Amino acid sequence: MKLFRARGETLVTTALYLVVAAAFGVQLGGIETRSRIVPLICVALIVLCALTALVIPRREKLSWSISKMEVSATLATILYVALIFVAGFYVASFAFTLFMVLYLSGLSARGVAIALLYAIFVNLTVYLTFTQFLEYIVPQGVLWSSM
Repeated sequence: MKLFRARGETLVTTALYLVVAAAFGVQLGGIETRSRIVPLICVALIVLCALTALVIPRREKLSWSISKMEVSATLATILYVALIFVAGFYVASFAFTLFMVLYLSGLSARGVAIALLYAIFVNLTVYLTFTQFLEYIVPQGVLWSSM
């Protein structure tokens, strides 16, 4: 593995990623072993992203133009996080997955069917993983908290 000469901003970004990973790692101290699986995967991915920035060569100039898709995905993610507090994790995750797949595949009948099946599959997998395997308690949302 050859390390390329990194620019100053790459080094700063890498350092920030590693600081965030360390902060998350410190927060795992009081969590039982079984509940650490997903957070440890997240920490490992953050470290991997940080180190990848040092390994990948920067031969071409980076484009700072923002596409419509990037803006839509960012706004959908912000709305998703807000929706978690209102409708709960599973409802918000289903809506987010459905929207993103529909947005990427188009509004054709086939696209809607694929998006619906994909959203059901992904969210059923997440639900079973969180409730059965990891025994996580996820946010219920304001709509469901009174029930």
